Amino acid sequence: MATSDLRDDLHHSLLEKIRESRYPSIELMNRLEASLRDLDNAREYAEVLREKIDADDYPSLQLIDRLTRMIDLIEQAEEVQRMRESA
Repeated sequence: MATSDLRDDLHHSLLEKIRESRYPSIELMNRLEASLRDLDNAREYAEVLREKIDADDYPSLQLIDRLTRMIDLIEQAEEVQRMRESA
């Protein structure tokens, strides 16, 4: 199996564990964030964080902070992508 396939498998495994856990561990989220390699993975993770925040009456401030950072990173990456495409 190619390393890129292994990396994708790791990403999806970690993402599912985060999605399924009511209170995902900091270490698990840190590992997933370290494994992000493209915008699609980042968007997918941000969506999982948003779903967790929406599902809780009193969402964790840590999850809100993580989602905010992910949105900022996604916006920056999209801007770089737009600049490359227009060059």
